[in-house]
Amino acid sequence: GIALEDLRFLRLFLIWCSFCPEYLPDEKEQADAITNMKHAALFDEKSIWIREGSVLIPVREAALEILSDMACTFEAIGCFDALSTIEYQKRKLLIPGSRYAEQVDRLCANSLPSARITA
Repeated sequence: GIALEDLRFLRLFLIWCSFCPEYLPDEKEQADAITNMKHAALFDEKSIWIREGSVLIPVREAALEILSDMACTFEAIGCFDALSTIEYQKRKLLIPGSRYAEQVDRLCANSLPSARITA
């Protein structure tokens, strides 16, 4: 299943996206996005670097930047109840062991050794 707090975040993320200026990536940016997605599927977040233009940045840094921008946007429009949901997502990035993948890894470590996350 999916946690209610994560559903709240998805709704807030889509609302935040509607505030962002329309953006149409060129072919190179689309190819980079596909590469970034494939890397995200293969590795844990400590090992993933994504391309933003000509710069490689850690995926965790990019995610925290988006979450900070979201918090500023919702604060600016007076939607303060959104801030706790965004903070929950930040904690999942910053506190070791709080991501779902890490929790599943701990719970299934003995029964699914090939599914282990490596740092």
